[in-house]
Amino acid sequence: MTSMPSPSIFSGEAIADNAASANHTTSPDPNPVPTWIPASNQALSDEITRLAGHINAAQYRFLKLFAVLVERKAWGGDSGMKSPAHWLNYFCGIDMGAAREKVRVAKCLASLPLIDQAFASGAISYSKVRAMTRTATPDNEEYLLMIARHGTANMLKLWSDKPNGRNACARAVKVKAHAANMRYVSSPTTMMTMACWSSKASWPLRTLRYF
Repeated sequence: MTSMPSPSIFSGEAIADNAASANHTTSPDPNPVPTWIPASNQALSDEITRLAGHINAAQYRFLKLFAVLVERKAWGGDSGMKSPAHWLNYFCGIDMGAAREKVRVAKCLASLPLIDQAFASGAISYSKVRAMTRTATPDNEEYLLMIARHGTANMLKLWSDKPNGRNACARAVKVKAHAANMRYVSSPTTMMTMACWSSKASWPLRTLRYF
């Protein structure tokens, strides 16, 4: 086996752009904008988020293939690697800490069908999946997915990294408000007001700090 080639080799756009540049030995613009970069900001944003979905799906496929490699113990043999994480570190150029996390996540996906399906579609990122698999079970993965779809990766990370945060969030969910109101101010801003017993107010207030 050999180490992974330069990422630029896999970029069709980069190849096309390099070919176009080769056909123009001189250019009036010293910093020309590649033709594949959208002109409008909205189109630029759309293209970035579209590619993010493709990256998510590619990460899923990568981990599923890697899970098979681990299951077959194909990381060992003549490669001389000490562990699956060392294999990722050497052959894929992944830091050891990140490699160990990928090993863990790859193994977890098999027992979490809902998260597995959402990840496969590209709807959620690896960062969110990594955070969810730290606490996910077949019983709570649907709830975690709800958070993942409507929240940020940082919310899930704080939830999984800090037991006190998880406890605060869990308790806040149980608080029954006397009155609550929510209205959209301007996308993507929402204004929410809530009234509850003073003795119960500390939990939702503490929870808000994690978001």
